[in-house]
Amino acid sequence: MLPQGDDADARVEGWFRRDLAIAWGRPVGGAEQIAHLVRKGGRLLAHGSDFGAIMNALPVNAKTIAEGVALGS
Repeated sequence: MLPQGDDADARVEGWFRRDLAIAWGRPVGGAEQIAHLVRKGGRLLAHGSDFGAIMNALPVNAKTIAEGVALGS
């Protein structure tokens, strides 16, 4: 069985940081997870995604285009 949660983080930290002396991390969902992993020595933390960026940008871009069309009319 694969380790889960804090047990998995501890194993990864041990393998990479202590044994191999390289940075480690994983995807994170928010500031609390980021802080938790930084305290444990995590440095390669992935937050967000292409899909999330597109979904957040679409309303802004649509508003800008609508404003530009209205100004040009």
